[in-house]
Amino acid sequence: MKKLILFITLLFTLTLFGCVSDPNTYYFDSNILLSNTVKIELVYYQNDAPEMIVVDQTDFPNFDYDRSMVIETLDSSLLEPFILELSLITFHIQNKSSNSPVGNTLILHQTNGNMIVISCTLIDGTAYSFVSTFDSDSHFIEHIARFADRPKFDEMLQKYFNSI
Repeated sequence: MKKLILFITLLFTLTLFGCVSDPNTYYFDSNILLSNTVKIELVYYQNDAPEMIVVDQTDFPNFDYDRSMVIETLDSSLLEPFILELSLITFHIQNKSSNSPVGNTLILHQTNGNMIVISCTLIDGTAYSFVSTFDSDSHFIEHIARFADRPKFDEMLQKYFNSI
């Protein structure tokens, strides 16, 4: 009987304390994006030295619009379905980010001049996730989240952009 109680206690303890919890999730609010997004561009961003950083008061991602080459601008008739699909992609609320975008990158131009910059590129098993907001002069405003579903993002890009 002691062994059974010990086994149940051990099992309960491992279940209670042994499970790793995922970070909180984040989803873009489609209503906010629909009312504030004026244009969506797919660009190629050249980042020759990608690295993952922990975003804090002293270390934050950067974005230089001049380092990007516009590949395609989303047709305005596709803006709503694109944003609705983007709002279904899962992100994790974490302060990890790539130092700057890598490769194919979305720029959501906002009515106030700000840009939401989204990128996630897999290189040698590392997903360089980048989801941040910048002003019209490319000054960092805020880090939003980290990708939790990169394959869904890639599928969405292929669905809406002919150049991929």
